[in-house]
Amino acid sequence: MVSTAGELPKTFFNIFSLVSFDILYNEIAGSLPADLCYLLPMLKAIAISVNQFTGQIPSSLPRCESLQYIALSNNKFTGIIPQDIGNLSMLLTVYLAENQLTGTNPNSISNSSNIISLDLGSNMLTGNVPTFLVPEVN
Repeated sequence: MVSTAGELPKTFFNIFSLVSFDILYNEIAGSLPADLCYLLPMLKAIAISVNQFTGQIPSSLPRCESLQYIALSNNKFTGIIPQDIGNLSMLLTVYLAENQLTGTNPNSISNSSNIISLDLGSNMLTGNVPTFLVPEVN
């Protein structure tokens, strides 16, 4: 397997029509721009797990209205999960495990009826377990 190292060039974020952003299992470093979803509004999938990304999860992520798949696991992201992330009506999968995230689980994730796969493990998060993950007990 060939891996890529370094930082993404800033011009990468000028690909306005980009639908899928997949650079899993590399040594890419740096941070994602806070205005990521204003730069790449057509994104349906962002898969950048197992890299060396740092900084915060872009605050604009809830603005990617077509987003269905988020995989940011196994990086070095810090800070909080954007509060409105679970309000994305198309969102099905959220993988944010193995980072250094803090704060509470966003209520929007707990209240989402669309998310079918969620992994927030190995962070420093607090809050309730989303009810859709707990089977109903009679």
